[in-house]
Amino acid sequence: MEVYYERKTDNFRFGSPAGIGLGNFDGLHKGHMKLVEGLIDNCLKKNLTSCIYTFEQHPSIILEPQNPVPLIITNEKKVEVLESAGINKLFFGLFDREFASLSPDEFIREILIDKFNAKLVVTGFNYFFGKGGEGNTDYLKRAGEKYGFEVLIIPPVILNGEVVSSTACRNLISKGDIPKVNEMLGRKYSMTGIVTPGRRIGTNLGMPTANIIPDEKYLLPQKGVYVTDTYYKGNKYRSVTNIGVKPTVSQNDPVTIETHLIGFNGGIMYDNEIKIEYICKIRDEMKFGDYDQLVEQIKSDIKYAVNLSAE
Repeated sequence: MEVYYERKTDNFRFGSPAGIGLGNFDGLHKGHMKLVEGLIDNCLKKNLTSCIYTFEQHPSIILEPQNPVPLIITNEKKVEVLESAGINKLFFGLFDREFASLSPDEFIREILIDKFNAKLVVTGFNYFFGKGGEGNTDYLKRAGEKYGFEVLIIPPVILNGEVVSSTACRNLISKGDIPKVNEMLGRKYSMTGIVTPGRRIGTNLGMPTANIIPDEKYLLPQKGVYVTDTYYKGNKYRSVTNIGVKPTVSQNDPVTIETHLIGFNGGIMYDNEIKIEYICKIRDEMKFGDYDQLVEQIKSDIKYAVNLSAE
């Protein structure tokens, strides 16, 4: 898969006729993947290059800078998932004030036709585009008839009576309902981070942890303790991960993520990347009267995680 990042100086044009999938694709949940599958299938039938057009930064960073949408996955994860799905080209556009001012017709002519040579456009049922979100799927269909491209609208995916959406996924993550969000995503909710120095409390208690500082752009699960799988240097470890402020240790610490890799012997080096996949929540974050109580609870959490992995 070829990946492109648009910059102000770019004058990028696709030569071959293309099928374009449009959206923010935050989460790349089952609804998004149904769109991706529809795009790929139709491009194969019509001998078109399949391309996803999205943005390097979420539009809310420009449109709502005081309250941007918290993100579910990184652009690197989007690349990984879309490449595995079989997309030919992934284009990260530049969403700025100038782009936000494009009318729906300008977007269609300048982006879909001039830039991508689109012969097929695939969107979700709730897609809006152009200045103020004035363009919708009906507008897109009329434009397709006018400019000569086919439009495919993907209906919603329903799970347990609820529409699968990025908003629904965010709500579930915020509540700590990991099994349900994993079902919507079609894979385990995950995050990556760089190991940073901590207070070494876990090491001193005989249960060392890897600490990462969360990126503020990304949504964190509800504070608490989770069963997770952690990947470090190519190896997978069942783990117990705490998200919170460690109230037994301090009242003033920022929210951090620390994970204990069960069965791992040795030290995790700082500045190394780890990936954490979330499986389920064990309990809320708790304040203990002393370290002995904390140690006993952590041992109980580890036992729960180990037993779960055996199921």
